[in-house]
Amino acid sequence: MALNRTVATLAMAALAACATGPGEARNADSRNSARVQATAVRPDKVYPRTTDAILAGDLDAVLSRARAGGPQAPSNAAVSAIVVMDELAAGRPSSARALLDTVPERYRSGASDLLEAWVFLGEGDKAQAAARAKAAAPNMPGRLGGVLEPLVAESAGDLAGAEALYAKLESTLDLTPPPDEEPASLEEALAQLSGPQTTQIVYRMALVKHRLGKRDDARRLYGVVDKFAPNSPDVMANLARLDRGEAPLEPPLDALRGLGRWSLFLSEEFGRTEGLAQVLADPTPQEGLVSPASALFAQMGIVLDPSATDWTLGAAYTLLRAKGFDGAERLLKRIPADSVYGPDAAIGLAEVALERNDNARAATEAQRAVRLAPARWTVALSAASVLTRAERDGPAISAYDSALARATKPEDKADILISRAAAHNYFGRVERAVDDGRAAVATDGRSEIKIAAIGYLIEYPEGWSEAVKLGRELLVEQPESVSRLNQLGYTLIHRPEGLEEGYRLLSRGVALGENDYAVVDSLGWAYYLYGDFEEAQRLIERANALSPEPIGEILDHLGDVQWRLGKQEEARATWRRALEAKPEARRRASLSEKIANGLTTPAPERKRPPTLEPFTPGQRSDT
Repeated sequence: MALNRTVATLAMAALAACATGPGEARNADSRNSARVQATAVRPDKVYPRTTDAILAGDLDAVLSRARAGGPQAPSNAAVSAIVVMDELAAGRPSSARALLDTVPERYRSGASDLLEAWVFLGEGDKAQAAARAKAAAPNMPGRLGGVLEPLVAESAGDLAGAEALYAKLESTLDLTPPPDEEPASLEEALAQLSGPQTTQIVYRMALVKHRLGKRDDARRLYGVVDKFAPNSPDVMANLARLDRGEAPLEPPLDALRGLGRWSLFLSEEFGRTEGLAQVLADPTPQEGLVSPASALFAQMGIVLDPSATDWTLGAAYTLLRAKGFDGAERLLKRIPADSVYGPDAAIGLAEVALERNDNARAATEAQRAVRLAPARWTVALSAASVLTRAERDGPAISAYDSALARATKPEDKADILISRAAAHNYFGRVERAVDDGRAAVATDGRSEIKIAAIGYLIEYPEGWSEAVKLGRELLVEQPESVSRLNQLGYTLIHRPEGLEEGYRLLSRGVALGENDYAVVDSLGWAYYLYGDFEEAQRLIERANALSPEPIGEILDHLGDVQWRLGKQEEARATWRRALEAKPEARRRASLSEKIANGLTTPAPERKRPPTLEPFTPGQRSDT
């Protein structure tokens, strides 16, 4: 996917900024704004790479390095937009304009389009700011041009002008929420990727209507946001305030908060386009930040607008996924406990604790989250998930029960039931997991609910036929869905009579999703059952490499294959790694037995798998 030149030039720069380089101490007399200096880990902290500073949430170090390089240094060009923003944060608009003029020529026009309207606003020239935004808008990719104009108007206090511009933008948006299920086409996949941006745009529209006192329009738009992002606490709070005739929860935008929101919209654009580009170039999961530029703009945005607590939460989870645990924790601690997102921040801190293997701290934070928001079932559900992984059986089930008692919509109840089924399964209560899985399917028959229920049914002695039936129903709906081919195929190979059909379905799944670790592992296990341990090892090792984190089931399979190939010590080491991945109770018991005594069952007899006809996407065959 080609990027518009405005964003592409900065994207190239941001990638250059994150390259390895020598660590540099920041200047004691830093010109960084007080807001940015407040992000410093400590004044003498040195980072080998800019990405290390981003992962630590140390925006002060990023900007200090850029400033130290001088106007023509590559690092300055790479983060020129952030430095210009910080000059505005420090109340130095003339310096911000001068910096725009010293950006290297290849970046200058893009940086000017993105930022000059905000420089005008910082200088107090609202008319010129609006005119510059209008001139820059056609050069922006996607919807950014449509966002820039009303955002500048809103930040200048021109709510009527912002309302008209947002209405023009609304006419170009598809306000149909994308399906939650696996996308069946490229169009659906792109719609899912655009969903977060649409949500943020419509939310800004709702806030403007709210401030103007247009209650019906505001309520309609908040309703659209709720369809894209159900149960958002800020939406619920603002709807209640609207009914009481009160102003929105968030403070009105001024020049600086507006610039922060613009930085956040840039963050979303970078994250979406760079993330998609990376997946298209190499779908193998990569460690670290998917888009350093996106993370950088997000962190600058929340510095400029501290009220953006939802974005603060998102930025923290970005660092958490990239294993920047310290940075994630620092961002989460910036969200006040009395914020509408305070309970969610507590859940985030619990997730950080889990990553650090501190189960006691994780449980404490999860229970604190529930105390902060006793009426929010979504918080109880998240806390229950944390408590499950923290090995707190009783408190976890209690939290699931609490969430179930508070939820009212069938789809929400189904989500809670299927999650509670996972907890029962994790703690070794397979029958109760099956009961909850069946109840979830009966409550709401979405495909992801059925797929999860199948996973519990196949562990139940009497559940195989029921699981196969559900799997067939799902596959008829989407015959080329990789997840559905995998679920039915893997279910079938659990019984000898289903091995051949399961093998055929899994082979088709791998043809369609060669980088989907789940189906690759399942096909590898089918080869194991055919006694072809060499091919099984090749596939399962690939699945393990593709998985974003160690998965107990895949490592368990790999250990079994290694044992059959005579690699006993290697197998035991792999089984130990499987145990470290914290699989469910029955697998933990099985792994402990295998580590102690090895495989004691006979090896599958080697036999030739069925010959397959060549398959390409778009082809249909009976299942």
